[in-house]
Amino acid sequence: MKFLRNLSRVLPGSDSKKPKFGIICDIDGVITRGRNVLPAAKAAFNKLCDERKKLKVPIVFVTNAGNCLKSTKAGHLTNWLELNFSQLGKSMKPIDAIVLLGEPVRWETSLQLIIDGLLSKGYAEMPPSAVQYPHIPILACNMDLQWMAEASMPRFGHGAFLTCLEALYKKISGMDIIYSALVGKPSEITYYYSNNILISLAADLTTYPQRLYGIGDNIFTDVYGANLYEKYLHEKPGAHSSPSARVLDTIIKQEFTETQKLPESCCSILVETGVYSRKEDQKEHSNLDHNPRDFQPTHEDLKPKYIVKDVLEAVELIFELEKFH
Repeated sequence: MKFLRNLSRVLPGSDSKKPKFGIICDIDGVITRGRNVLPAAKAAFNKLCDERKKLKVPIVFVTNAGNCLKSTKAGHLTNWLELNFSQLGKSMKPIDAIVLLGEPVRWETSLQLIIDGLLSKGYAEMPPSAVQYPHIPILACNMDLQWMAEASMPRFGHGAFLTCLEALYKKISGMDIIYSALVGKPSEITYYYSNNILISLAADLTTYPQRLYGIGDNIFTDVYGANLYEKYLHEKPGAHSSPSARVLDTIIKQEFTETQKLPESCCSILVETGVYSRKEDQKEHSNLDHNPRDFQPTHEDLKPKYIVKDVLEAVELIFELEKFH
């Protein structure tokens, strides 16, 4: 099974004033609602382009929607925004493990087969006399409990599927699923990877992106993820407590080079065109826990730095903060 990173890139055009920042942008609820392009999206990207329709700011699209190939998603973005997007990201080789990319169509069948594999250490055709624990490695990504499509209310995401899987495995085995890794938003690993992509995009610029701006519509993935990475950047190496941060510590120790400089900050910007709506009574939802099981956010972790109406206002805000035009 291949592990696909849903990231697309656009090459920035030349400009007399080089940006010292990069943008990490969600897609569903920010650029589109299902197959419908949000009105502010084209205006926002026109603002990001120069007179030749070349992007003048390095930007990476990061989506937890694992329902299509990178090339397909890049094609969608090209058609939606009328810009030339290219894909980036390598695939991992198959491994003896369970890799979960996104919610399936038939949940009951997938839940049964995955639990069979976990209980039997991968030998489901030979029923074990006892539960095999610890189980074979299981890696999961794209942990959104909900996401926004054309419907008026949010839809179940892969996080809902993982919640069902965790509960069923616990009921049957009496033990907790152990994730070997959790990636995708809000994992810090995803933002580190995105930062490296932005550095490669900005190779012709005078400086690497010193500040990142994460634009999204979901408090529990986009805002939480950007804030987690912001916290990671300001903590001492090795002092991180979250499981994904400890995995990132190992990754950085193994592969960090001078061309992979960490940014100074990662600023979260929440838009109101998707899962989040300011019209709702937020007090009513303040005690709800939509976070992945292995992530334990504080109130501050879920608090966006800025809240704006849509992606156009987000881009205008970034330009104002950066004094970039």
